[in-house]
Amino acid sequence: MTIKCILFDVDWVIITSEKFSLQYSKNFNISIDKLSPFFITDFKKCIIWNWDLKELIKPWILKWNFEWNVDDFLKLWFDSSRVIDYRMIDFVNKCKQDWIFCYLATNQEKYRTGYMKNQMWFDKIFDWIFSSCYIWAKKPNIEYFDYILNKLKNDYNINSDEILFIDDLNKNIETAKKMWIKTHLYKEFEELNKYFNKWII
Repeated sequence: MTIKCILFDVDWVIITSEKFSLQYSKNFNISIDKLSPFFITDFKKCIIWNWDLKELIKPWILKWNFEWNVDDFLKLWFDSSRVIDYRMIDFVNKCKQDWIFCYLATNQEKYRTGYMKNQMWFDKIFDWIFSSCYIWAKKPNIEYFDYILNKLKNDYNINSDEILFIDDLNKNIETAKKMWIKTHLYKEFEELNKYFNKWII
């Protein structure tokens, strides 16, 4: 069956920047062990339940030797995490020329979601951004994919087997497979290109 829609993960698929916590650890001489607890506790509240990142991160940046304010910290974070693989952007544009809908499917909090839309122009490049903070569920949970499938079915009459999901994490791929979505575990661009061509009818 023809592919009508592609769901793209963002980090390490579209965006190829080094992980921010690793960058920060090196640049500010902070142990990664001091950074990790935030990302496995408070940050999860921001990407699932839309808690305010600016409020939750305030006490953390004091521990991380950051001398400026929260807005400065987020600017540093987002600016350092915007290296784009433009081969993927060309790929997206080609797909859209072939009348294939192209969406982002990402676990994000609201400020970086807004940054991607307004500063990186992703709202112009992609047809929509399915961000976990507005779905109140994240990959690899079934609820996240359920939301997207219902949206695509109701608004565009697109069925699960007409969707291709591209992600770099196997746990996300496995959930999508259970929902009859076609999948590709992303490793490198050339491999994706070969895989995709077999679905074009």
